Amino acid sequence: MPFDFQLCLDEREDARVFATVILVPDCPLTLDGVAVQLFDADGESLSSKLLLPVSGDLVGPVSSRVQPVSYTHLR
Repeated sequence: MPFDFQLCLDEREDARVFATVILVPDCPLTLDGVAVQLFDADGESLSSKLLLPVSGDLVGPVSSRVQPVSYTHLR
């Protein structure tokens, strides 16, 4: 990937998490969108995809705080 992707879990509740997504490009690039989705340890989907408002030319770091909500309680 031509960028560094970081996901920091900030808070956790029964059926949701609050996280910060950070994208740091190695060089200028164009993005058509970014999505975040929760999965369990077995690779099963726990939530719908959450589309981030990131699109266009990325020339520097960008950060977005997200709140994916699970279909069920998180363990």
